[in-house]
Amino acid sequence: MIDEEVARNLEAQLQAELEEEERLARQKEEEANIALVAEWDDVQAMMDADHELAESLQAE
Repeated sequence: MIDEEVARNLEAQLQAELEEEERLARQKEEEANIALVAEWDDVQAMMDADHELAESLQAE
């Protein structure tokens, strides 16, 4: 009886640890995606600025 309770408690603890690891992995992936989008936005802004500069130089 005690062995069963210990086994259930251990299983619950392991399950909680697994869920926490999965949550942290999802959080890390989401943070990486946010950083990638921000980096892409910066690149796109630089490309837009370069395009505007090229147009203004051609107009001169």
